[in-house]
Amino acid sequence: MPRALAIIRHLLFGQRSVGTPRCATKPPTVPAIDTLLKAARPHIAIAESLVVKQRLLVDALKRDGHPTADAERLLATMQGILALMRTHVVRELRKASLL
Repeated sequence: MPRALAIIRHLLFGQRSVGTPRCATKPPTVPAIDTLLKAARPHIAIAESLVVKQRLLVDALKRDGHPTADAERLLATMQGILALMRTHVVRELRKASLL
């Protein structure tokens, strides 16, 4: 499995391929970064749309007078995951000296 895909799978699902190093000893190459970005973009876009939908659901629950604590906790978790995804991409770009 390409390293970039392994990184994305680890971040999104906590999966590691056998033999995948826990940390890179040298900066990722430009092709590896390109692969990472191609894989990350659709995942980030999906996460962004899910956060927007959840925010709308929380607003609708509030408007209708329903309890929102659970929905708000889920929204906060989703926002945290999205932030982690973005942070990871930035970190990989910095490692490759592209940012």
